[in-house]
Amino acid sequence: MGIIFWFSSQPATRSQVLSDGLLYNILLILGIEDSAAMELYGKLIRKIAHFIEYAALGLSSGLFFMEYFRETVSPRSRG
Repeated sequence: MGIIFWFSSQPATRSQVLSDGLLYNILLILGIEDSAAMELYGKLIRKIAHFIEYAALGLSSGLFFMEYFRETVSPRSRG
């Protein structure tokens, strides 16, 4: 959750620079040096990053609550 807060608190320009830097390195590895590709894939990379962030938050929250309720609200009596 702290990582999501940290990424969300960045100004848009800093976030854009970070995304563009990552995209540039990925395109270099793939051998693509087209500015149109950078525009096209830039939005895709940002959407995928948001999806991964919130999927990780949902998964970790779900696991936490599953474990919490398994320990505190057990249907079986212990005895």
